[in-house]
Amino acid sequence: PNTEILDSAWASAHDAAQFEQTDRVWEILSTLAGKYTNAITGGTPDAEARKLFTGYEYAANESETCSAGSLRKHREFWYQGEKRYFDQHLKIGAAFDARKTIRIHFKIIDGVLVIAYCGEHRKL
Repeated sequence: PNTEILDSAWASAHDAAQFEQTDRVWEILSTLAGKYTNAITGGTPDAEARKLFTGYEYAANESETCSAGSLRKHREFWYQGEKRYFDQHLKIGAAFDARKTIRIHFKIIDGVLVIAYCGEHRKL
């Protein structure tokens, strides 16, 4: 499948260089860019495709706290000249510690996997 990694994802990944579990990031990104995206673009409902992320936490959307008000802007990224809300995300770890926790925000847009953020769990 086609994948596009936004500049914001590269920048956030660079800033999260101290993350200690790079092998897990590679594994989760491989599943995301391969089996998951193929399943979704092939018509598999997200409720079924999400099961491909065994051992990882997947969220189809953000909490109401993050999706409303001023926190929403931290999940909005520019793609093809339009600001879009990237609420789907994968999680490794739960602490506010950049060495142990990372978030990957993405969206499949017109059959293309767009990764907008790959960095630390933001303290908002």
